Amino acid sequence: MKIALKRHNDFLIIKILELSNRQLDLTNLKTLKKKLLDSIPKNEKHIILDLENISYIDSSVIGLFVDLFNNYRNNQGSFGLLHINDKVYKILELVNLTKFIQIYKSIDNLK
Repeated sequence: MKIALKRHNDFLIIKILELSNRQLDLTNLKTLKKKLLDSIPKNEKHIILDLENISYIDSSVIGLFVDLFNNYRNNQGSFGLLHINDKVYKILELVNLTKFIQIYKSIDNLK
């Protein structure tokens, strides 16, 4: 798994660049967590995870998203998702995360 960091205004965007099967699930959750923890500066307030190259997520990844959302919200920050496909959106919608986690279609929509 390869990731890239990019700054846009007050947001740190973390893009998953390379993942062999394009799926985030229990088999690569530990690697994803480590990459995120190693990459995000401690004082970072606004994190966006770019899922453009991801075609599927499972419940373990949803749990990670909830943890990240709560952690940043509790520290006066924010966590959101960028460039998610329809399949991933429907999964998030089924568990009502679309009501809590901000989802952006474009980097130009980051506020």
